[in-house]
Amino acid sequence: MARTSRTTEAAGFAADHRPSLAASIKRLRAQRNLSLSGLAAASGLPQSTLSKVENGQMSLNYDKLVRLAEVLEIDVRQLFMTEAEAAIESGLMARRTIDRDSDKFLAVDHIRYRYLSTELKNRLMLPAFFEVTTPAVPDDAVEMMDVVGQRFAYVIEGPVDFLCAQYEPVTLATGDAIYIDSAMPHAFVARNGRTARVLTVLASSNPEYLELAREATRQGSIDASNLFRQRRRARLDAEGQD
Repeated sequence: MARTSRTTEAAGFAADHRPSLAASIKRLRAQRNLSLSGLAAASGLPQSTLSKVENGQMSLNYDKLVRLAEVLEIDVRQLFMTEAEAAIESGLMARRTIDRDSDKFLAVDHIRYRYLSTELKNRLMLPAFFEVTTPAVPDDAVEMMDVVGQRFAYVIEGPVDFLCAQYEPVTLATGDAIYIDSAMPHAFVARNGRTARVLTVLASSNPEYLELAREATRQGSIDASNLFRQRRRARLDAEGQD
């Protein structure tokens, strides 16, 4: 949500959780029993260049990354996976988490919420359960959310109105679902004193935001979008001063 109930910092975010081209090439080469000289011969890239890449001393341009991916028979994106993501994709890591029914909810504005699966590290989705009870106020007085990424929402108990800055309001009944770009200001509204229950799943392709958001859910903050945007603005300002 645009307004957070607690300032969240991604403290303790270990460096080995970040994607590493050097580690990925080493891992993929080892999985294929390829020596450095063998990878150099197959890709046409100098062995000295590959050695520097594996030691984190240099990177590669896009054309060379594509050439490496073709030799290793992978998608280019796999060169930038974290160790955990690579293990999940290869089937070497099998994980699960179970959330039991609980009355431990947090609250912000007209929504009581409970994050799910918060103990699962490096998860790519952020599921949450919303209980929506909206006071009798005009739509333009309802607090809107704008969150980095995309949101899927399934109405467990409706009806609930979905408000969005770019579209007309729509009423969702029990069993209805909606998928949105969640950067659009939006809100769920339950009318006439009713309580609506909604399962939502937030996802993002931005690894920096995902890590901040995972930490936010573990600490009980509603979202990390503000912190993410502040850091991005700070980087842009710093680059503009160089």
